[in-house]
Amino acid sequence: MSDSLPSSVDHIKESLETFQDLNNIINEARDPRLAALLRTKNNNIEQKGGLTIISVFQACINVVFQVLIAIVKFIYGIFKELFFLPWKQSNRALFWKYLWFCIKCGFYLCIFAVAGPIFIVIGIFMIYRKLLDKMGVDGPQLIRQRLTEAREL
Repeated sequence: MSDSLPSSVDHIKESLETFQDLNNIINEARDPRLAALLRTKNNNIEQKGGLTIISVFQACINVVFQVLIAIVKFIYGIFKELFFLPWKQSNRALFWKYLWFCIKCGFYLCIFAVAGPIFIVIGIFMIYRKLLDKMGVDGPQLIRQRLTEAREL
């Protein structure tokens, strides 16, 4: 029987396609060595591997943690380049000058946003006054005349 075992193992390898085929071969041969290959503790087959919710959750937490570490390092590098005192290079860490420039520009924009329409209205009145002066018409008298004509209608 020991002489026929290697040829039968080769036969098993060639004809084995599914688990059911292996089970049939073991039942036909009744060889205890082949049965021992499939035997597990308490004859229970436990599948190992695959994805679990915990492993996916841990992987997501690790990815998020690594991303947060990279963001903090990036922000620290930017902060160091923009705000620390320029001891080694004179053209570095001058962000405070840029901030002061932005504050001044914002202040001027606010002033012009409020005062701009006022200057526009004053300019319009000046243009109409010069126009009426060139026409030789007294502005207040023209307005009174137009108002009386409007009341008569």
